[in-house]
Amino acid sequence: MMAGGWLPLAVRLAVDLDLSATQLLLLGTSMEVAMLLGEIPTGVVADVFSRKWSVVIGSAETAEPLLLRRGRLEFAATIAAILLFGSLAWVIPRGTSVVIVGGLGVLWTLYLAYAMQ
Repeated sequence: MMAGGWLPLAVRLAVDLDLSATQLLLLGTSMEVAMLLGEIPTGVVADVFSRKWSVVIGSAETAEPLLLRRGRLEFAATIAAILLFGSLAWVIPRGTSVVIVGGLGVLWTLYLAYAMQ
């Protein structure tokens, strides 16, 4: 969803809102800084509660085929999301498609919060 959601957002920012290259660079930089700052508490929580087991499982030799399979599935899902959300932005107004993608992201986050209790 994240990979596909960037397509209508990027087109909206560059075409509809007519942001300059400098504005796009500053926007991207500020978004990356915000994500980095958000990773700090996430990493601390993972270190305190569960990173140990993810490292242990990930280092087992039997995990390699699963990691390769996951990589292939992620790649296929990324291509499908780009095609889906790109088509969505082509059919309906780009602003609406960005709101729909954002709403789907919120719903996915709520689902994960519920399912991962």
